[in-house]
Amino acid sequence: MRLPPTLDRVRRIIADDPRGGMTRELYEKPDYRVYSLAPEDDHKQVDLRHDHRYAQVDKLVAPLVLEVWKRGWETMGSCQERPPESQKHGWAYLDFPAPGHGRAFKQAMIDAGIPTDDDMTELTIGGKGRAGLVRHFVVAKMIVYVPTKDIERAAAYLRG
Repeated sequence: MRLPPTLDRVRRIIADDPRGGMTRELYEKPDYRVYSLAPEDDHKQVDLRHDHRYAQVDKLVAPLVLEVWKRGWETMGSCQERPPESQKHGWAYLDFPAPGHGRAFKQAMIDAGIPTDDDMTELTIGGKGRAGLVRHFVVAKMIVYVPTKDIERAAAYLRG
């Protein structure tokens, strides 16, 4: 039985920037087929661009995503309001592939007096290694929720 790599080796592998490279690649050449679940709601989508970033996002949350990107915080997904059957109905979310960006966003919302909630989840990344082998990485990511009614106020706070 093969033992898993040591924590030090995992840190060296992740230092090759798989998360950052994957995020940049997603923005530069979006392929929405990679998502396990396509959007099933009727939220109107708009094209959003800033620097190297490009995504189709829900219209209501677009101004907030843009302000987040202007701060250099990466996102991997968002929704302007969770569905009625969700425990988070009435809340929007932004999905941060780098938990540090999620924590910075959450702190900004707390500073603005906007309620938040969050979940830490995992992101699995696959890609070719130096020898052409497929490598998989499991890294933490953070989803931050804000009330849908506060999206514009959150964007305005980040705008300054």
